[in-house]
Formats: sequence, structure tokens, C-alpha cells
Amino acid sequence: MTEARLWLIRIQSAPYDGQLATLGVDAALACGAFGQSVAVLLDGPGRELLQEQPLPAGADRNLYKLVSSFPLYDLGCVYVASDSAARDSINGPEGLEVIAINRHDVAELIATSRHVLSF
Repeated sequence: MTEARLWLIRIQSAPYDGQLATLGVDAALACGAFGQSVAVLLDGPGRELLQEQPLPAGADRNLYKLVSSFPLYDLGCVYVASDSAARDSINGPEGLEVIAINRHDVAELIATSRHVLSF
């Protein structure tokens, strides 16, 4: 995890609770589409992006399906901030590796990234 990355996309907003989570997913996909070195960190309510949920009224895009497409954009893993010392067993969409990290590792991930975008 000490590999320096150009971009870190940190999503801390719940899906469908405003536009922030959608913008974060879009930013991650854009970085991947342009061949950038990118890491995605889901923290707090942003962890809900790994759970399939019904589309609320008025939502035009399924964020779970977009996250499921991360491997197509060379985003093969997602980091998930976990407060548990046992590092929760967290599952995501098929084909996407989910790595639970503690707060110390979150700080290291931020420190080794050139650009950090928080949503």
C-alpha cells in the first residue's frame, strides 16, 4: 500500500444523498479511463456503495453498477476504512477486490497520494 499514487478518490457520502457520492464515482471512472494511477477509498456512509440497493425515485444512475464496472477502468480494488481491529470482512461486487484498512493506513494512503479528492 506504500506505492505512491497520483490520485486518491475518497468517498465519504452516502449514495443518493445528494450528488457527492455520484461525483466521486465519476471522478474515479474518469481517472481510470485516462490511465491515471488512482486509488478509491470508501469511508463512513460511502461504504454503502458496495451494497446493492433499490434505486430511489428520481435517481437516474445505479451507483452500485458503476462501482461494479471499476475493474473495466483498471480500478481492481477499493480500500474501505474500518475501525475494527479485526478488519471487517467486507464484500463488494464480483471482480472487485475490497481491502479493509485501519485509520493509520488511511493516513498513509492520503500521505502517499499526490492529489486527494474528497466527496
